[in-house]
Amino acid sequence: MLLFAATLIVGGLSARKVILKSGSASKLKSIKKWSVILDYEGMVFDKKGNEKDWLEKTQKEKNDKEAGTGDAFVDDWNDSKDDLFPSSFATGITKVLSKKYGVSAKEGRGGATITVKTTWAFAGYRVPPGIFKDAKITSTITIKDADGNELAVFEIIKAERVPDGLSSYNGFGYKVSERMSASYLQTGYALGKDLKKATYK
Repeated sequence: MLLFAATLIVGGLSARKVILKSGSASKLKSIKKWSVILDYEGMVFDKKGNEKDWLEKTQKEKNDKEAGTGDAFVDDWNDSKDDLFPSSFATGITKVLSKKYGVSAKEGRGGATITVKTTWAFAGYRVPPGIFKDAKITSTITIKDADGNELAVFEIIKAERVPDGLSSYNGFGYKVSERMSASYLQTGYALGKDLKKATYK
């Protein structure tokens, strides 16, 4: 098993670790288009339990404060899981690799795939007047070719925020979905940066 770790610091961001757990990044060079799949099964929210427990508790807390806001929160969260988070990851990796290497990613299941399985998350917070904490996620990323052969497995630990100008979701928005979106974008960006060094140079 190959194992290496790279700590990246971009634009004043907190460091996060990219680890190649198995496979070889060099095998990815010939593939130019990737489909992105997100897997949330088993995701744990820091000290708040699994996703179901965290979601139910947050829904109740918000509804107790203002009727309906908890329900709206759940709807926004589920919509973001289906659309915003996968597209954010895809944007991150595409931003790094598309211009020079012609590599792009988008949400989908056809062809070569990148599956992002989030194992741990911290939703962060923001309260007036400007007190905030970034969201963070840890993910296992499995990369397969169009025939389903596993090429490489990465782990990206505690990805948070995004480089300036990369997205309107900068990591410290009021909405949980915005903060988490930044973490997924940073995960894709960090993977792209690592592949840029290990695969294309």
